[in-house]
Amino acid sequence: MFSFFKKPYPSDISLNNGIKSALLVSLFMIVFFMIFKPFGLGNLSFWPLFKVVCMYASINAISTFLVLYLFRFLFPSFYNEDKWTVGHQSILFFFLLFFIALGCFAVNVLIKFMPFHIKSFLWLSFYVISFGILPIGFSIMRKYNVQLKKNLKEAQSINTAISSEIESDSIDPSVLISFHSDNKKEKLELKDTQFLYGESDGNYVTIHFLNEKKETHKKMIRTTLKTITSDVSSLKHIIRCHRSFIVNINMIQQINGDSRGYEISLKENEDIVPVSRSYISTIKACLNIPK
Repeated sequence: MFSFFKKPYPSDISLNNGIKSALLVSLFMIVFFMIFKPFGLGNLSFWPLFKVVCMYASINAISTFLVLYLFRFLFPSFYNEDKWTVGHQSILFFFLLFFIALGCFAVNVLIKFMPFHIKSFLWLSFYVISFGILPIGFSIMRKYNVQLKKNLKEAQSINTAISSEIESDSIDPSVLISFHSDNKKEKLELKDTQFLYGESDGNYVTIHFLNEKKETHKKMIRTTLKTITSDVSSLKHIIRCHRSFIVNINMIQQINGDSRGYEISLKENEDIVPVSRSYISTIKACLNIPK
């Protein structure tokens, strides 16, 4: 049971998702409160009721936006999409329910439907969490299964293309790839068959490559991934696959899919290179796979 919370989960922490979720929560609250009239709202006539419901919706739309978007800047180590799991998503939604309860409590105190007391807040929190936990649990399970099925199918189609299009004789060992530091004092020159991938680390990029004995080595160069990507732009098989990685398509062994996204396994190397969902179309285009 608990191992499920460690499984990879698709993260969609973005401005658009924050705004969309905030609008959906506010719309849901308007419909729910107008129909079921909790907290004694049934004693109000239509227009006073509508005004109060709009207060609930507005405050909780703000709460939703804070939790799903702005909080990532306060807790960047928690909001890491490359390490996002079912457990992270569950915690995120728990905090969302907590802040929705806090917003409802603020409105109830403001309109004097509820005393400003810790017991009242705890009761309201229990009410909101109990009401929301089942649909949220269902939502997490559904998105996990849908995304997992989609990514596994996508990875399978890419692996088929890799096995059929990337042949050993398609790699030209005479092609040289040059990497330079920003000050031009450092230079690394590799054969096409040696370069595996590059990984960004702040103002440095670590180049992972094979030596003549097929042993894995790495060298750190003071430059940016953007600069290196520009330097190798003429080589169509070396592409950006993640905001922090570039990879040599010809050195891919296979691509594995999970609910969160994709990972690349390389030839002659045990490292795993992540693939962002936004870059999967780039890989497919490089392999001539239809969208």
